Amino acid sequence: LEAENKGLRKNRVDYEQVFGWVDNRLVFKDESLDHVIYQLERWFGFQFEIDDRVNLADPKDYNAVFDNQSLESVLENLCYSYEIAYKIDVKHKKVMLMKEQ
Repeated sequence: LEAENKGLRKNRVDYEQVFGWVDNRLVFKDESLDHVIYQLERWFGFQFEIDDRVNLADPKDYNAVFDNQSLESVLENLCYSYEIAYKIDVKHKKVMLMKEQ
C-alpha cells in the first residue's frame, strides 16, 4: 500500500527471519556465508577466524532454521553445507574455519 505524496509503502516481511530471535530461533534464508558468519558471531558471542582458503564469496546460499541449538550443532550443519571444517576455542571464545583436508 502506497499513500499518495506520503511515500509510505507496505512490504511483506518474513516474520520468522526478522523476529525468530524472540523465540530463540536462528533463521537463515538465502544468506551468504560471510553474512551467516557475522550473524553467528553476534548470536553466540564468539569471534570467527577464517582460513584464507575458505571462499567467503561462495555463491551458494545458506538456508537453515535452528531452534535453541548449540554453536557446535550449528557449525556441524554449516560446515557440511560448505565443505569446511571448524575448531572451537572455548577459552578464548574463538571459532576457526578452515578448508576440509
